[in-house]
Amino acid sequence: HITVDKGTGSQRLGLDTTALLESSIGTLQRGKGALRITRVRSEGLIGEWNAAHQKRQVLEGDCIIEVNGRRGGPDELCSAITRGTALQLVILRLPPPTSARTC
Repeated sequence: HITVDKGTGSQRLGLDTTALLESSIGTLQRGKGALRITRVRSEGLIGEWNAAHQKRQVLEGDCIIEVNGRRGGPDELCSAITRGTALQLVILRLPPPTSARTC
């Protein structure tokens, strides 16, 4: 997990995300879903985190599965990120999809 502080709320994470439904990530979410990170911007809090934590960087394709101890669907997670100032994020790194083969 990672912790970032939005301060007075004016700072942004600097992430673009898309909803990820539970069928895409199996039983890890217990039917909830996640936010898949589609872009990490260098100017946001996560970009600052990445610069300070080279070996634990948040990457495109990672999934946010929990915010401040709460799991939920994509809308709930996004809302928790918007409301919170100090954020504890649990990030899941899924293996890349395997390429299709022709037999």
